[in-house]
Amino acid sequence: MSGDKGVHYGAGSKKRWIPSVLLLCFVVFGTFFRVVGGNKIILLDLVYSPGILTTFPGARTPENTARSFYLHIDRGEYDRAWELSLEPDWAGSDMEELFFREVAEGPEGFSGWTPKERFIERTSWELGADGTGVTLKSVEARILRPVDMVEFVGSYGIDGLEKAYLLEVTGRLLGSCSLLRFRTNLVVLVINSGNRVFLSGTKPKDSYFYQTWFSEIKISGSIWEQ
Repeated sequence: MSGDKGVHYGAGSKKRWIPSVLLLCFVVFGTFFRVVGGNKIILLDLVYSPGILTTFPGARTPENTARSFYLHIDRGEYDRAWELSLEPDWAGSDMEELFFREVAEGPEGFSGWTPKERFIERTSWELGADGTGVTLKSVEARILRPVDMVEFVGSYGIDGLEKAYLLEVTGRLLGSCSLLRFRTNLVVLVINSGNRVFLSGTKPKDSYFYQTWFSEIKISGSIWEQ
């Protein structure tokens, strides 16, 4: 990491900074386990660098659409991520103490999709305007199986729905001293020959919406092993 800045350390310098780095790693790992516990969460203070530059795979297939959605989130391109997704607007316009509130499906049923401006505002608040709150090293997606479209047609009245697939999305995230793995399942809808990632628009209390997109977070190693 220091080589990127053109700085070269001798053996004596390494002896001085290694204990500090190790102490930082212990603090970060300790904070991760104390705060995460059994919850699925990404800690914003684990992030240490911008995401790896990756060619966007496009949106011609459900798998590529899911990967592109995550890559846009990683780069802070929330407008592009919104264009590749559909999210019921269960939260509404009230952003007051949104982190602390549970957001569930409304008792009166579906009333519309999350507007673009609100999606961008909320995700920028959660992850930073340029995506600094999450740092992807890799992301992959594969189709697990087709899913019944009745729910999406009946509950959400989606016109032009042709198919729906359940996908498994996996990937790696970079932390300040750690590599993290995530795995989550999501649905991609094929609508008028185009693909859209379906986001639930719900979340538990004391959490962010984006955490539902990165479930099953596990520490998989140290950046010093790379």
